[in-house]
Amino acid sequence: MFIVIPVGMNYQTRRLPVVTFTLIGLNVVVYLISLAFTLSQGKDATEWVLEHLWLIPADSAWHTYLTSMFVHAGFFHLLGNMLYLFLFGCCVEDIIGRWRFTTLYLLSGLVAEFSYIAGTPEHFSSEIPMGGASGAITACMGAYLLLRAHVKIDFKYFALIFFKVFSGDFSMAAWVVIRFGF
Repeated sequence: MFIVIPVGMNYQTRRLPVVTFTLIGLNVVVYLISLAFTLSQGKDATEWVLEHLWLIPADSAWHTYLTSMFVHAGFFHLLGNMLYLFLFGCCVEDIIGRWRFTTLYLLSGLVAEFSYIAGTPEHFSSEIPMGGASGAITACMGAYLLLRAHVKIDFKYFALIFFKVFSGDFSMAAWVVIRFGF
């Protein structure tokens, strides 16, 4: 087993990344509410969450274009997205400002959703649900790449090989890291 986790970069924010923390909080709260609802009510709750929060192009209300940016398919989906949102979002928010970052995040999420719809064979008739913050976070990563392409990102790694644990750290250029993220 081999795990690599991004842990930081050489950038010190000048102000508290309020929007990034708020987005992380919203994503976590929506996930926890969905999980609690599903655990308490079972399969019916899962179907309700899919129908009312996830984006299903063939059968979606206007609000699902927004709510689908905050739902996640599981804990590791949420964890990975929030890790990258924290890592790149704090920096981008600090550089471009809170309102621009909020606009970038929400519009990028909508662009990702419409790109998904355009990419499915049935387009707006598709029954395949879509959810997650990945599209908006990918835009944050792209903005970071445009703003700070040559900065190094720090990582920690852990490996379990034949019951022996290896760990360490290394750095890699942002443009390489983001390329793997895509």
